Amino acid sequence: MNLADFYSDFQTGNAAVMATGVWATGIWEKTDGLEFTPMPFPNMFGQKAAWASSHTFVLPFYSNADEEVLKGAVEFMKFATDNGAMWAKAGHIPAKDTVVESKEFKELPYRSDYAQVADYVKVVDKTVHARGIQDIMIRNLDRIWTNEATPEEAFKTIEQEVTELISN
Repeated sequence: MNLADFYSDFQTGNAAVMATGVWATGIWEKTDGLEFTPMPFPNMFGQKAAWASSHTFVLPFYSNADEEVLKGAVEFMKFATDNGAMWAKAGHIPAKDTVVESKEFKELPYRSDYAQVADYVKVVDKTVHARGIQDIMIRNLDRIWTNEATPEEAFKTIEQEVTELISN
């Protein structure tokens, strides 16, 4: 309870287990003396699933866009995705199967332990309310874990707050 920096608590051995994203792998493997095993989150509710988000390249539309600039942007996007093993050094799962199957990616420690999660991720719905709902969920789940509310009370509050958020 009341963890100021759960990454630090895990790195220093003051926490035995931690649920976070793949981006932490690069941090953990650079921590002297830290023994860890990254793994997919255990199956819950009878369906393989893991929450996911991504870093996405967006090419905005302009009616008077410079063709050379557009070509350069697309070439950069291709370069970045073709070289996803470099991005994977932080722990991320590359977007391209060819990169996940590459020797360079397979030689990175730990990544193969969780790369298959990409096959069954569930991405948050694209809605203006997604971040607000996430904040409501986190705040109220924290109330359960800190014994400030029972699960029944917290989920009732979640339902009320989400309803208010999406009704406005």
